[in-house]
Amino acid sequence: LKSLPNNLKVGGGLYLLDTQITSLPDNLQVGGFLNLNNTPLSKKYSKDEIRQRIEDKGGDVKGNIYI
Repeated sequence: LKSLPNNLKVGGGLYLLDTQITSLPDNLQVGGFLNLNNTPLSKKYSKDEIRQRIEDKGGDVKGNIYI
């Protein structure tokens, strides 16, 4: 998995661990947690930076972000 579609809405948690995801889509809505363990994003950004990048693109993660 390398990318996700814009405007993706997930009601619960989103598991992206152990993927090659390098960016998150515009307007990403996650109702639970976001797990980015062992991804290029987790090696490049802090939890706070990832949350801010999501919010800057019009998205939201209701739960914790795991890196």
